[in-house]
Amino acid sequence: MRRTSSLTGLELSILLYLHGDFERSDEEIMAECRGIEQESVRHAVRGLAGREFIIRTKEEEFLLRPDCWLITYAGRQALRQWVSAAAPVRRSSRTRVPA
Repeated sequence: MRRTSSLTGLELSILLYLHGDFERSDEEIMAECRGIEQESVRHAVRGLAGREFIIRTKEEEFLLRPDCWLITYAGRQALRQWVSAAAPVRRSSRTRVPA
């Protein structure tokens, strides 16, 4: 799959977070993105508005439209795989490290 260079790391992180629930409010996203300046998150969310993303898999192609985040289950899985492949490796504060 092609990587999209027009997305920032923060936007990719937000997309990755949103892939399972496309009806989150800005406040819910900001609450989940602790440690990131709230205005930065709000700006990134606004930056995603009005864009279209074409997500291609071997079998299908999905168009993720800015006015319709709710897509099929298969489309959500494709989005998760696409974002995971394109997103920079990052540590999660929720990850447990064995002692």
